[in-house]
Amino acid sequence: MSNEISLWIKKLAVTAIMVAIGYGIYLTSNTIIMLGVAGFLTILITPLVEKWRKFHIPEWIIIVVVYITIILLATIVAVSIVPIVIDYFASIIRQVTHWANTAQDTYLHYGIQGFNLPDWLENAILYVVSPENINNTLDLIKQNAGSIQTFLTSQISSITSGGISIVSTIGNMFTDVLFIGIATFFMVLERKSIGQIFLDVTPDDKEDHIRYLFSRVQEVCISWIKASIILSFSIFLFTYIGLYIAEIIFHFSTERVFTLALISGIMEFVPYIGPILSVIPALIIALGISWEASLVILILYVIIQQAENNILVPYIMSKNLDISPLFVFVIMLFGATLGGIIGIIVAVPIAGVLKVLYTDWIDQKKQRGRYALHNENNISETLAPNPLEAGKNLFKNTKKYLAKAKNFITPKK
Repeated sequence: MSNEISLWIKKLAVTAIMVAIGYGIYLTSNTIIMLGVAGFLTILITPLVEKWRKFHIPEWIIIVVVYITIILLATIVAVSIVPIVIDYFASIIRQVTHWANTAQDTYLHYGIQGFNLPDWLENAILYVVSPENINNTLDLIKQNAGSIQTFLTSQISSITSGGISIVSTIGNMFTDVLFIGIATFFMVLERKSIGQIFLDVTPDDKEDHIRYLFSRVQEVCISWIKASIILSFSIFLFTYIGLYIAEIIFHFSTERVFTLALISGIMEFVPYIGPILSVIPALIIALGISWEASLVILILYVIIQQAENNILVPYIMSKNLDISPLFVFVIMLFGATLGGIIGIIVAVPIAGVLKVLYTDWIDQKKQRGRYALHNENNISETLAPNPLEAGKNLFKNTKKYLAKAKNFITPKK
């Protein structure tokens, strides 16, 4: 009875320990995720550090230069996009207010044709609304032009009224990014010690294989960095040339050709959604010019993206990474949930690493299968239907087994 009680006490103790460990992991899940992201960034940065070490540059300087470059690129994007959005909203308020003040005068002098609407839209308006009601409506709009401006301004203010929550969110994000940056910095400097710890807990017969896997992971990361840089520069160049030519041919000016091209190039590092997001600031500027400019810029960006998807990506990525887009998209969703924007950016190399591990597992499985098949073939050769071959194999195996039996029976001196 006492043995059963002690056994139950041990089971309860083990269960309590497992629950405590699980609860501890739950409480520190955010820290564990950030350490995982830092570890992956360490794998990305390590090849750059190893390459520039040949020039006898201290490692910490290389890491700081990488950080400064990333911060500069992020700052350029933020500083470029924010003024565009502000100018766009200010332009909308000015245009709506001006239209509200002048719409009735335009209608009284030129009729509905003064608004330069398509014929089908003019006919539809005149069919639904009488000319007298149109004039009354425009008069009401003119009388409330000031109220309309106040309403639009208040709506834009309400968008930014959540400044405290926005600042809080940005503050939390900055804290996480700072933690990841510091952790990555020290992980890169202490990478050899960390690697040795992993090798110390690895079985001796698996060390060479672990080193091989790590080298393959580094190759994938280097390939991703090269491919991303080439794609980013290509899209920047194509966007810059395309916008410059479009402005000359269609006689409009965005005044931000370089900025828009730079945004498009940098957003290439964000898989799939980056190119879509890069169109938004360009369309915002174009809408402030004319709908013709908006249409031209939209068509230009679609052509560039189609050229990228059908020419650049297959040519560049096939030489560096051969990963299923669906697999990358799924990893990107998990990355967005766990690591935010950083998780989205590193989705492609993470997918590449997972593919390396999966391919290695399949290769190991095939090798074990070939080994088992080889043993089966040896047995089948021993029991081969050819009498001569069967006799030779039987004699050979019998001689070998008798020699082993003799060594086993004969006492050692």
